[in-house]
Amino acid sequence: MTAAQVEAVMLECIPIARAFFQIDPAWKVIVRSNPDIGGAQIMIRNGYRDATLEYGAGFDDAAQAWEIAAHEVAHIALAELLVFKSHVAAHLEEDKLPATLELAFTLAMESMVQRLADIFVSACPCPFVSNVVRAS
Repeated sequence: MTAAQVEAVMLECIPIARAFFQIDPAWKVIVRSNPDIGGAQIMIRNGYRDATLEYGAGFDDAAQAWEIAAHEVAHIALAELLVFKSHVAAHLEEDKLPATLELAFTLAMESMVQRLADIFVSACPCPFVSNVVRAS
């Protein structure tokens, strides 16, 4: 898929996922291409209710772009956990979580995010993909 095609699918998915996850409409989500990354990533600024979703190359089809967009929006749905993490870290000596706690938090967060994304994709499949299989 071209970057423009990926972005079009993501821009279609994001408002549907935001509504599905009941994300506060005050959140601003910016989508932009970043050729230096594979897949996608989201940067969240909780205090500003602002998120930037960056995507790179390597998307095979619209369904994959839809699923990745849903995954990244699910991160916004769980953004309050990042606030919790930062407050806990602020009370530690080095103002950051020890490596083992950081790893545990990251694994738990990714597991929850993926579960939410899977629920969304099951309820709201990519509209750009036909599930009809034609007999040959």
